[in-house]
Amino acid sequence: MIFKRIIVSIIFLLTTSLVSQEINIPKNISKSYNEQKFIYFFSKNNYLKLDVANYKISESFEFNNNGFDINNYTPIKINDVFYFVQNVGGLVLELNKNDLKRIDNSFNHKMQISSSVFKYKNEIYRYGGYGFFSARELMVKFDFETNEWESVKVNRELIPRARYSNAFSIDENNLTIIGGTTVDRYNREKRVRLTDMWQFSFEELKWSFLLDSEEIQPIDYEAFKFDNKIFFREGNYLKSLNLDSFELSNNNLTNALLKVSKRFKIHYFDGNFQLFLSSSDFNDNFSTRIFDNSRLFEDESIKIFLTNS
Repeated sequence: MIFKRIIVSIIFLLTTSLVSQEINIPKNISKSYNEQKFIYFFSKNNYLKLDVANYKISESFEFNNNGFDINNYTPIKINDVFYFVQNVGGLVLELNKNDLKRIDNSFNHKMQISSSVFKYKNEIYRYGGYGFFSARELMVKFDFETNEWESVKVNRELIPRARYSNAFSIDENNLTIIGGTTVDRYNREKRVRLTDMWQFSFEELKWSFLLDSEEIQPIDYEAFKFDNKIFFREGNYLKSLNLDSFELSNNNLTNALLKVSKRFKIHYFDGNFQLFLSSSDFNDNFSTRIFDNSRLFEDESIKIFLTNS
């Protein structure tokens, strides 16, 4: 299949220099995946690999999607193999060479909508989610031997309230969840924004409460981690929550950040942000830019300290 292509300018804003390079990217890409210094772009039956360090993009890799729409899946890369986890149910696809095939023995249960899908030690997990007027509190892991989802056994002395559309962060041994939405226990049609923060230890299989503050209520699934901070947008401000000190910083956005496209995630490499900027023309063109961290914000941080409660 021949792609309709658009010109995308890769502009590197470094501390001392400005470099511009033009490359071609398909306009109908719908997913992006960040791994180290590469970004993978997916359309329904093709993908491209962008080398951020050298601003070079690969030729298009075509595959047979066998009727699966990857817009409804979350990509995960394990040992050079791409897997796609269904956003609403239990389906798992594997991109084996040029063929996209279903490998799970699950079904489209639609009980974990807007759950947190992530990789930990080369295994696929998902936490929380929503379905049938209820939020979920469980964590499940995909078993590559049985090709089924298995519940992760958890020390239930203390567990967070069920939720979905929350922000999350993974480090060497822990999953941290922040905010999100839950369902009112007495009115199942009412949604409640959460303001708490919890950490799950994969070694101890145990949850720990970290804090609760109204200041983090705007944090949701669109937040992203950078330099051990969770960044989230509120109006014309990009706020950051330090995961070590629980310090909240408030930054006035540059004009570039105000134009960030919602079609793609914000990626980051070696202290730099990779942004996808929407243009104002009618063709929905976009460009990518890399910003040095020191040039990202117009104003100095306004620091707010959160307290445990």
